[in-house]
Amino acid sequence: MREKENKYDIEAAKWSRKAAAKGADDKEVMIEVSRYYSYQERNAEAEFKCRLKAAELGDVASMRFVEDAYEDGDGITSDSAQAFEWNRKRAELGDVSAIAKLARRYET
Repeated sequence: MREKENKYDIEAAKWSRKAAAKGADDKEVMIEVSRYYSYQERNAEAEFKCRLKAAELGDVASMRFVEDAYEDGDGITSDSAQAFEWNRKRAELGDVSAIAKLARRYET
C-alpha cells in the first residue's frame, strides 16, 4: 500500500510544482511543493522557501516549520530574531504551543 501512496505523493508534488511555476499563490500548493523538495530532491533550501511562502500566506504549521528552521539553521542561516518573530506570529493566531513557548521566552 505504501508504494501506491508514494506514487500519488510524487504525482501530487509534480502537479503542485507546475502550479507554483505558473504563479499559484496557494499555501496548500506550496506545502506540496515543499514535500517534493524534502522527499524527492532532499533540497532543504528550496523546501524552506516553499514553506516560508505558505507561512506568509497564513499556514500555522508552516510558520512552525519556518520558526524551527531559523532556530536550527536548516536550509538557511540560523537567525534567533526571525525564529522569535515567527513564534510571535503563531502565538498571535492562537497556537497554544507558540503561546507557551513565547511565555517561556519572556520568563528568561
